[in-house]
Amino acid sequence: MHILNFFYVNKIAYCFYNINKETLKYEINTFEAEAVKLIFKMYLEDAGYTEIINELNRRGFKTKKGNSFGKNSLYDILRNERYCGVYVYNKCIHPDESGKFNRHATKSDDDIIRIEGGIPQIISKEDFEKVQEKMDERRRMTATFKA
Repeated sequence: MHILNFFYVNKIAYCFYNINKETLKYEINTFEAEAVKLIFKMYLEDAGYTEIINELNRRGFKTKKGNSFGKNSLYDILRNERYCGVYVYNKCIHPDESGKFNRHATKSDDDIIRIEGGIPQIISKEDFEKVQEKMDERRRMTATFKA
């Protein structure tokens, strides 16, 4: 079974993508993908999270669950490789014995499976890498001002 078919069968659908029920492949949801493009564009133009969220709200964009975007969702989108066409699998650590699940806890790079071109690309690899550099730089800058 193809890896993308496996995920469709297990009913995992990613935000900004739809699943074609005939081919069982991911397709870009063009309206929702405009939000991803806007987020990356504004971030590269030095807009802050609040400014980006306000613009998304003004334009009527919502998450797949129908909620407004928040700072955490923007961070997750800006850090997510799938939007530049890389399908990532086996990244999250499974829940512990008590059933608690930390979706920010990830496995080592050796255990993570990345498939270049495994999902339709919404933004360029170049823009994705620029954003990663900028986010890393901002994280280092804010850390220098903490006591």
